[in-house]
Amino acid sequence: MRGAQPAGCLREGLAALRGVGTAADTTRAAGLFARACEGGDDDACGLAAQLKKSRGRKIEVALTSRAPTLTMAGLTVHELSCRMPQTDPLALAEALEGVAAHKAALDACAPAGAAVAVAWSYRGGRAGLVRVDAADPRLAGCVRKAVERARSSLTASCAATVLIGEAAGARKALAERRSASAGPPAPPLAQAR
Repeated sequence: MRGAQPAGCLREGLAALRGVGTAADTTRAAGLFARACEGGDDDACGLAAQLKKSRGRKIEVALTSRAPTLTMAGLTVHELSCRMPQTDPLALAEALEGVAAHKAALDACAPAGAAVAVAWSYRGGRAGLVRVDAADPRLAGCVRKAVERARSSLTASCAATVLIGEAAGARKALAERRSASAGPPAPPLAQAR
C-alpha cells in the first residue's frame, strides 16, 4: 500500500466494509479509511470516525458528490457539494431540484443579482439547518426562508454558491466573491535595471 492514493484507499475500504470482491472486514476497512483520511480524504475521515464509534455495528455510508456548476429549473449553482448515501449524478440533481423549485422566491431576495453561499440539509423530506453567507442580513434571511421551503426524499447535507436574481448581476457577484476569496494579489516583481 506504499504510495497509495487516498481515493484508492477509500474505494478499497468501501469494498472491505461491504464485502465486495473480498470477505467483509471492518478492521481492514477502518485501517484503509484511516489511511485515506491521513491523505486528506474527508469522506474517509468521517467513515473512520463512524466505524470507531459503531463498535462493530453496521454504519450508513455517506459520500460527497460534487458538481462545479449545475443548473436546474433555471437556478444555477457553483461548487455544489452534497454528502449523502446516494452517489449518482441524479441524486445530486435531486438535491438541487428541491431548492430550484423556489427560484422565484430566491430571485426576489436580490432582483439585481447576487451570488450567495448556502448550506442546507435534508432530513425527513424537508430542508433544514440552513446557513447563508451574505453580508446583508436581510438578504441572508430571505434566502434562508426560501431554501427552508425546499423538499426532497434524500437524506443529505449540501453546500453551494447560488446565483439569484438578474443573471448578469449574479455572474458579476460570483466573480467578485471568487476574487475576494482568492486573497490579495501578489506584489509585483521588482524590475531588473
